[in-house]
Amino acid sequence: MKFPKMRLLEYKPVIQENIQFLTIYDPLELSDKTLMIPKSLIAAIALIDGKHTIHEIVASLTLLLGIRIPINTIEEFIITLDNTFLLENERSDQAIQTALNAYHAAPYRPSCCAGRTYPEKQEVLYSMFKDLYEELGSSDRSDPDIKLSSHTKFDGVKGIISPHIDYQRGGRVYAQTWKQIKSEVRSADLVVLFGTDHYGSDLFTLTRQNYATPFGILQTDQRIVNHLAQSIKGSKAFQGELRHRTEHSIELATAWLQFTCLDGIVSQPPPIIPVLTGDFLNLNEEDFENLEQFILALRQATDGKKVLYIAAADLAHIGTTFGGESVDFTHRTQLKSSDEELLRIICSGDAEAFLKSIQEVNNRNNICGVGPIYLTLRMTQPTKGEIIAYDLCSADNQGTSIVSICGVVFKN
Repeated sequence: MKFPKMRLLEYKPVIQENIQFLTIYDPLELSDKTLMIPKSLIAAIALIDGKHTIHEIVASLTLLLGIRIPINTIEEFIITLDNTFLLENERSDQAIQTALNAYHAAPYRPSCCAGRTYPEKQEVLYSMFKDLYEELGSSDRSDPDIKLSSHTKFDGVKGIISPHIDYQRGGRVYAQTWKQIKSEVRSADLVVLFGTDHYGSDLFTLTRQNYATPFGILQTDQRIVNHLAQSIKGSKAFQGELRHRTEHSIELATAWLQFTCLDGIVSQPPPIIPVLTGDFLNLNEEDFENLEQFILALRQATDGKKVLYIAAADLAHIGTTFGGESVDFTHRTQLKSSDEELLRIICSGDAEAFLKSIQEVNNRNNICGVGPIYLTLRMTQPTKGEIIAYDLCSADNQGTSIVSICGVVFKN
């Protein structure tokens, strides 16, 4: 506690009774408590970085705010953070291990989104998805400013890009995309799901756990997972495994995967390989070697199988919610143009050109799916993609931030 340090957390500003607070969200959900930090202590968060003592934090806040915050106030604040496992220390390490033991002991990874971002009852979720299917064709498809594929049937499908935004905003794009590949899902021997790891920086994070949604349990092929784990140096394959428990990206694809296998009754979908990925934008020599070893191992493990690859990925995140300018008509127009060029590169099937295009502009549009898309392109080569759907989704109530999403089908 001499040099307290916050864990990697998520923060969201809120206003209650005209008072500004900052809500701290722990992506690992180690505690059932949610902390709301008053404005006077918000500045302290940046100083709880493992480099400052409590006395130094108080001194820095005095210079920054022009008022002296009592040292016992900071001490109590840090104790509260510690009690809710929000600091990097032995206490939170033990809480993580306890949670991980429980995760491993369970028969499957329970849904973290059911009852939160989509219905938890199977029949209600089924009706929701079916309604989205039936609405297709009744009106124009997605965003008319992006040229979409005119095909109604695709042969030789190798993979897709599917969103990981919530169904309320992205449901139409999900439906347009997954409706195109129903037969491929049902005939696949294996489905590999690459999902954005929103709270981790590891290249790959594996899990042996099965995934569950209201539609049932998806079996994870543990033999292949073990084979992949051996290809990742430094025993990092499961280092951040607990993030699977609360990460939504893969889960939001698995529900659609299961839905495509429903014909009035639940039928067993193919087994899956769930892989959380980093963004691959700043690889060192060891990272590059691990990446190539992983791809080689995945190809070896799936040789002879009919595999469907899913990139659970969104595109751009721009606006005030993401630390940028308020979005107006000009920003929207520029984003559509930028996305159209990015999608052209993606549909060319050139994984390296895709990665380079993001690196050259320092990912200025905050593409939230670089890793999953890159891996899907690598694993489906040679391939060509066709844009099935595209949309811009609001990311706040004021209309100042947007997320762009797409559906792309990769085929022979």
